[in-house]
Order: sequence, then C-alpha cells, then structure tokens
Amino acid sequence: MADLLRQPKLSAWHAQIQNARQTQQLSRREALFKHPNAAQVINTLGDLKPANVADLAALTVDCLEQLAEEMHGSSSDSYKQFWNVDSHGKPTTYRIENICRNYLFERLKAFLAKFNIQVDLEAHQAKYKRVDLKISFTSDGKTFHLPIEIKCDYNDNLWKTIHEQLIPFYTIAPETEGRGLFLVIWFNDEKLKAHPQGLPPPKSAEQLTAMLKDTMSPQEQKLIDIFVLDVSKR
Repeated sequence: MADLLRQPKLSAWHAQIQNARQTQQLSRREALFKHPNAAQVINTLGDLKPANVADLAALTVDCLEQLAEEMHGSSSDSYKQFWNVDSHGKPTTYRIENICRNYLFERLKAFLAKFNIQVDLEAHQAKYKRVDLKISFTSDGKTFHLPIEIKCDYNDNLWKTIHEQLIPFYTIAPETEGRGLFLVIWFNDEKLKAHPQGLPPPKSAEQLTAMLKDTMSPQEQKLIDIFVLDVSKR
C-alpha cells in the first residue's frame, strides 16, 4: 500500500488507501499479540514489572489518574503548573504546549522510576518523526515502547492527531505492539477547534474523552488510550 500512496494518479484515493493501510496494520498487530505467561502475570499483579505494552499502558494511565486527582485535590494547586500566573498567583493565560509537556515528562518520570520504566522526551520514531514522550521497559531481553502524543485543547490539530500522527507514525514500530496514548491537556478553551462532524464542543474533560474515542473504530479503541487531564480553572 505504501507504493499506492506514492502514485500521483491515485491522489484522490490517498485518504481511503491510508485508512485501509492503518486498518490492516491494526489487524496484524492484534493477530500477533501474545498473552503473557503465568510468571509474567504474577509479576504484573505483584507490581513488579509489565508483561507487555498493554500492561505498560495501564500502568501509565494509572499514574496519570493519580496526577489528575492531585490537580485540584491537593493544597499545592498543581493545575497552576500549566498556567502563567499574576503577582497574586492567579492563573491568567495558558502556558505553551512544550512547557506543559516538559512538566508531565518530569512527573511521569518520577512516578515510573520505581518500576524501572524509562521515560524519554521527544524520542525519535520511524520516518524521522519525534513523539512527545516514549515510555520504555525491557524484560527478558525484549523492549516494549508506549508512544505518547500530547496536545493542549487549544491545538488546531486536536481532532486530527490520532489518525494523522499517533497511529500512522508512532504505533508502527514492532516494540509498540500497535499501542499508543493520546494525552490532552484540558484548559476548557473557549476557542476549541470545531469538531470535524460539526458536533457541539465538549463542556468537560470527560466529554472530550468520549468524543475523541468516538472518532476511532472499535478496533482502534482496543489499542489507543485517550487521557484528558483537567487543568482548568473550574
């Protein structure tokens, strides 16, 4: 299919060919997925080490859930790390995406260090691409990777990222087993990019999560996790 995408005469069909290619890749990865053996399951249940990328993703999401609880539920007001503040500490304007990403990198790195899991910033991927974060773990000589693409809710490519970045560029490496995570930082931006199908904009992080999941096929939903981190002023 890669050859077909390079044919100028088929330019009108490129979107359909790309979709078919991604579906084929997802089907192949699902067919090649190997369930963990008994020893690997015991290690996972004992919080010792993940047995596959699915475990790595679940552990990462668990860390993000802990971070989400902290945002508005602790005296540190961690959500302000994503905002520029005035002289009184009151949030004013959003911080740029890279600063938000760097903060998440440091927090996830600290969370996952106790599991001997590595977190890399702007890691190299196939086709000279760089993913925002790459979560890596090596077990019995095999390395697993979980690519994470991060977008703030005000990003113009919010609705396109899953199918134009995460799936076609970052989940194609064998080490990912076809899995990836899309992490969105929710400021509750009033200028949120319009939904491609013209749906009303989401009013909460939970609604945005559901709407992003609905842009994926059932097969894609098995492999791609969505996490929307609420850092809004509320």
